[in-house]
Amino acid sequence: SVTVNLVQMPVVNLGPDIAICDGTLASLNIPVNGQWSTGVNSTSIQVSNAGTYYATVNVGSCVASDTIQVRIKPRPIANLPAQVVGCLEGTVGINAENAVNASYIWSTGETTPLIQVADFGTYTVTTYNECGSATDSTRAYFQDCTYAIYIPNTFTPDNDGINEVWKLSTYNVSKLTLRIFNRWGDAVFITHDLNPIWTGEVNGGDFYARDGVYTYHMVYETVNGELGERSGNLYVLR
Repeated sequence: SVTVNLVQMPVVNLGPDIAICDGTLASLNIPVNGQWSTGVNSTSIQVSNAGTYYATVNVGSCVASDTIQVRIKPRPIANLPAQVVGCLEGTVGINAENAVNASYIWSTGETTPLIQVADFGTYTVTTYNECGSATDSTRAYFQDCTYAIYIPNTFTPDNDGINEVWKLSTYNVSKLTLRIFNRWGDAVFITHDLNPIWTGEVNGGDFYARDGVYTYHMVYETVNGELGERSGNLYVLR
């Protein structure tokens, strides 16, 4: 004779794959203690990162397991420049478009990603998707466009793909010399480019500028022969 014992295996079912909003937690559960792919032995774990998770339950020589895929849904993004500059008697565009955004509402009441404005002032956008909302503002300026020079005051070379370089833009300027100085008065960047870009490199890229305040001085000549100069501060932030 022989005795056969029937082992009743628990049902290990993590359910269908899920998607959660960035920055939130998902609870994964099984009916009894089991070994999770994270190294935890428990009936449940909480996860906030995308990936494949599995749980395994051992009862004697029997094994039951299941796997689930977790995907992260991005939150909305509102990332406007600190300022936009247009020409007097004209308009300037402000663009908040981003693929992760589902809808937009501006302080003007408009609901398109891009708006055109004709007045000095501060303009605010709130963006939405299923994971929440985000808000940002920018200041609109207007100038005489017989010639124009746009000089931003801040950039963030932190490798996040946003505002990585300090870019100066000119219109109807024929000659230009730009120098950027550190707080000790040493020139860290010199260029004659009419639309110069500074990535933060010093001495041709031997090293990069530290966070802090830098000064710039620019002399220029317009296509009409008008001479001018501008000076000011710029901020390197990481």
